[in-house]
Amino acid sequence: GLRNDWYNVSSLMAEQAFGDYDVNQLSNDYVTFFLHGRKDSFDNAYIPTRGQSVGISYDWVFGGGPNKFNNFHAIHFDAKKVVGDDRFAFIPSVNIRYLIGDEVPVPFTNAAAMQKIVGVARSDFRFKLFKNNYLTAMANYALTCNEISDFKDVSAKVSGYFGGGVQYTYNSIIGPVGLNVHWSEYTHNLGLYFSLGFDF
Repeated sequence: GLRNDWYNVSSLMAEQAFGDYDVNQLSNDYVTFFLHGRKDSFDNAYIPTRGQSVGISYDWVFGGGPNKFNNFHAIHFDAKKVVGDDRFAFIPSVNIRYLIGDEVPVPFTNAAAMQKIVGVARSDFRFKLFKNNYLTAMANYALTCNEISDFKDVSAKVSGYFGGGVQYTYNSIIGPVGLNVHWSEYTHNLGLYFSLGFDF
């Protein structure tokens, strides 16, 4: 398909961008050609008890304005599987995003303005407390670098970060209500996230 996005970024949450990003591209219009595909066999989109989901996408951002920028590409792969049942589930997942191009505009940065390649391996351990109430322990590890060739010198060019958290979820009639507390080796701070209802 073909997509048009307009970004107007007034401030950045990250103190600095570690990758090859154009920090001057905070407000602009972008035209993207994309190919997206997904296979999903989850029995529930929010609290699945079985199944798996695998997705791959390719974006080519080639036009826009009024500011000029270098064309770039984004490749994204993710996979998640549920092992267990409604009482207890182990949910491993992997998420990889690779930005190809020079001076990618800031609105398209990888998570927390990390470098152009980011891979995250995550494990969720979900327990059912009682009807419609769940507690999940989460642990993940992220690797980030600028080029595939950087993996030849992992100690010097590849950065790794650990993160973990605990989430309470109530599966309500208006959708899942969630509250999680998390900590990241990247920020060295505790964080709090609240969500309500279905995603659209």
